[in-house]
Amino acid sequence: MGQQRQQSRVLHLLRATLVSLASAWLLPHPAKAGTCPADAPPRAAPAPTQPLRAVDLADLLRLRRQPWSRLEHANVVTEGYLIRVQAQPARSSACRGETNRVYRVWLKASRPGSTKPTVSRHNAVVAVVAGTVVRDQLGGEQALGRLVGSRLSVTGRLSFNPARRGELARTRGTLWEIRMVSRISPCPGDACPAPTPPLEKLIAPVH
Repeated sequence: MGQQRQQSRVLHLLRATLVSLASAWLLPHPAKAGTCPADAPPRAAPAPTQPLRAVDLADLLRLRRQPWSRLEHANVVTEGYLIRVQAQPARSSACRGETNRVYRVWLKASRPGSTKPTVSRHNAVVAVVAGTVVRDQLGGEQALGRLVGSRLSVTGRLSFNPARRGELARTRGTLWEIRMVSRISPCPGDACPAPTPPLEKLIAPVH
């Protein structure tokens, strides 16, 4: 009887060990710091597949709360005066061992009368910029705040954000945003370089 009990205990331990080994083999292994799996989010916006087109902030403000499927995810470049920068909470990337921050910026079609944080944003367009893009193209994330009041050229993708309806006429002038920004640069002397050849307008002008 004692020998059978001993054999039963050994079989139970052996079965538990095999289950543990099988689970460790089948479950995905966490990425080590500094390495990333193939499907990890990219450091910057992926390369667009649509042709780049120009869009005026005034046209996006005119659309206001109107969705338009043709514009969704369109690859665009626009110009505007930076009036506000807001840093979102930083997120740590376990696979790259780095901290990523995202910035919301507000752009106006005309030069603001003030660069104070209290300047009205009721007629501004929101753009979302990754901290990696700011660091790579402006030389540091602090540089973005120093550009408040300057005219910028911004390239990204249009996105309609109905979840922000409560902000209309208060902290934004339209539900259309520029997201996945791939390029942001100041315009010397408030004159952004004209692209060559000229870009097609995404939205036909209203006459």
